[in-house]
Amino acid sequence: MLNIIAFIIFISSLALIALIIAKKMPILREIKFEEVLREKHKKRFLLEERLKRKFQLAISKISRRIPSIKSAARLPGELRQYYKNLQDIKNAYWKKFTKQKNSADDLPFGEEDEAKLLEAKELLNTDKFEDAEKAALHVIKENPKSLRAYKLLAEIYLKSKNFLHAEATWEHVVKLAQRLKNVSASHYLQLAETKLKLEKLEDALQNAKKAVTLEPSNPKMLHFITKICIIAKQKELAWKYYLKLKKNNPANEGLDQLLQELKGIG
Repeated sequence: MLNIIAFIIFISSLALIALIIAKKMPILREIKFEEVLREKHKKRFLLEERLKRKFQLAISKISRRIPSIKSAARLPGELRQYYKNLQDIKNAYWKKFTKQKNSADDLPFGEEDEAKLLEAKELLNTDKFEDAEKAALHVIKENPKSLRAYKLLAEIYLKSKNFLHAEATWEHVVKLAQRLKNVSASHYLQLAETKLKLEKLEDALQNAKKAVTLEPSNPKMLHFITKICIIAKQKELAWKYYLKLKKNNPANEGLDQLLQELKGIG
């Protein structure tokens, strides 16, 4: 009996203790939660302070390297200008390099051949055509893809009135320039002028058209092709190029003469 009474008392005591703890638990939880919040705020504050110190240190280092805020503000613009200058230099160099790569005119000779080419020019200027021809041919033999040497040879033939040789040489210049991908309007114009001297009007006109195609606004090309059209009595075509010349170069001194010749075409 006593054991039963003792057991009941023990159970009652446990129940009372559990009730007291249950009532205290919300307070304990609240206290614990507030402590956790305080710890979190404390850690956040410490972290923010550490970041502020690092940021101030970085600003201090930058400010020592950059003289002033004003100069720092100019820095992006100066960098852009510097980059632009580098790009301009690069583009200019690449353009020059590409031109030299594709143009036999610009390729240097050896010292002996350069001297020989200069000698040929001097001989041409003094009307020593045979000696000039030999000097030019010597350079061509050593430099068979030299447009400079072939063009000089063609000039020698033109000045010596050897038009057939000049024609053949200019034709070779055009073909060589096409292979080198360096053909120009002046090549076709020179060939057209030579054809005209041989009274090959149709051939002259066709080459003049090629020249104008490459340089459609060039007054020299337009004047020459207009002249050929007048000689060939191709009135409509002559008017077409005359009006184009007048539009592109209204101050051209040859316009009045061309107009008179145009009006004289039957």
